[in-house]
Amino acid sequence: MVYDIFISYRRKGGFFVANHLNDLLVRDKYTVSFDIDNLREGDFDENLYRRIKECRDFLVIVDEHAFDRMVNPAPDYDPETDWMRKEIVYALKLEKNIISVFLPDASYPKNMPADLEKLDKKNGPTYSEKYFKDFYNTLKEFLHSVPRIVQHPIHAPQGVNSVRTIANLKVKADMDCYFYVDGEEQEKLKAGRIRKLPLEEGQYELDFVSVENESDRLVMTFEMPTRDTVLPVSLAEKKQRRLEKEAVEQEAKRKAFLQDRIIPVRGLSIVMKPIEGGTFWMGAQKTDPYGQNFDDEAYDKENPVHSVTVNSFYMGETIVTQALWKAVMGDKSKNPSFFEGDNLPVEGVSWNDCIGFIRKLNRMTGKNFRLPTEAEWEYAARGGYQSNDNGYKYPGSDTIDDVAWYDGNSRYKTHAVKMKSPNELGIYDMSGNVWEWCQDWYDIYDNVSETNPKGPSSGVHHVLRGGSYGSSASESRVSYRVNSPSGLRSGYVGFRLVLPR
Repeated sequence: MVYDIFISYRRKGGFFVANHLNDLLVRDKYTVSFDIDNLREGDFDENLYRRIKECRDFLVIVDEHAFDRMVNPAPDYDPETDWMRKEIVYALKLEKNIISVFLPDASYPKNMPADLEKLDKKNGPTYSEKYFKDFYNTLKEFLHSVPRIVQHPIHAPQGVNSVRTIANLKVKADMDCYFYVDGEEQEKLKAGRIRKLPLEEGQYELDFVSVENESDRLVMTFEMPTRDTVLPVSLAEKKQRRLEKEAVEQEAKRKAFLQDRIIPVRGLSIVMKPIEGGTFWMGAQKTDPYGQNFDDEAYDKENPVHSVTVNSFYMGETIVTQALWKAVMGDKSKNPSFFEGDNLPVEGVSWNDCIGFIRKLNRMTGKNFRLPTEAEWEYAARGGYQSNDNGYKYPGSDTIDDVAWYDGNSRYKTHAVKMKSPNELGIYDMSGNVWEWCQDWYDIYDNVSETNPKGPSSGVHHVLRGGSYGSSASESRVSYRVNSPSGLRSGYVGFRLVLPR
């Protein structure tokens, strides 16, 4: 048998470490000459020197007292009976790859014998129990030997026993990735670092899977030659193609989302406008003319101004009309409105009434309609992601008469929907006509960034937004907010629907 690695050590002092390393190296498919007991057959010297001559790597376990008898010899000391010394001298003579493994507190003495002087030029790692994995990996980097890989069945013809050449496959990937050889997982590859893998000549299936995204994957059939070979692996190209494909798919989804959703209900159509999600500044303040959302009419309940992010959703093009109310609730249901007309907003409805209407609508349509959160309402009123930087005082305009029925032009009654201009998203009557119930319980604002806030989990009053035909211009601003008990029924109050994306 040919041994790759020879371990030289003192029985007293280095045996435990030598034995431990032998077990690990054998486990990892190296052939190791370690125990002298199996050298007893035949000529001991001849067998020992043959193993040293055949090995590629010669490990010296340097414990604290390994060289004491060499540098401070006793009167009866005979170098010919010091087998550790004879092993090292012979390995030095043959110029073997000598790797010194230093135990803690061990080093080479300064007054080495002449035949061992070159040994102190051979450095290696220091043994560490605490960081043993790092030590062992470092040790293997010093080795010239390669493990004896078991021949895969596909590599050699059946019944043929031949010696196969082993060489290093040096793999270098441009991204961190998992690495498999014939389905067997190897050590993970680090981007830009070469990983050496000893392989017999022959054909292998190599599989590289990005740590970042398993979709970025490269599978190849590789023919291992008889010499060391560098294999560059590029997953960045795979990633780029995936990102381009995802961008195309995302844009297609976006374009599909940006189409109005039209839901039929008993001869009527509910038109829902798409609103792309984004981040905006919610609320208003009048203390800093150069700050976010400055408004000299702002009330304390509208601040602090804070950053809010909302996901994409659909919002009703109009307030819920009396025609839709009757279509859902049935002709026999009493119309709660104070002002009657199919195209007029339904009003005189409590928050609880709205929830009952939505539940029945969802059963009819199979959809998931709900009331808007306060954040969604203000985001939509400000024009959403594309237009919230306009900073309009009212939804879609700084001139209230363009967009709202309020106390200055309403003659104190509701008006048919869609008679005023819509805002940038094509949504009508977000200011004036009737107040709109929101999903949230009312609470004061916190000065924190939020994502899809839904308000407190409980409360006394629910939020109302937008103003009504009886509200002032100041009360019709995009940031103005009031609250009311859930059971309130008023001719000034209606509601609008939203639908999650």
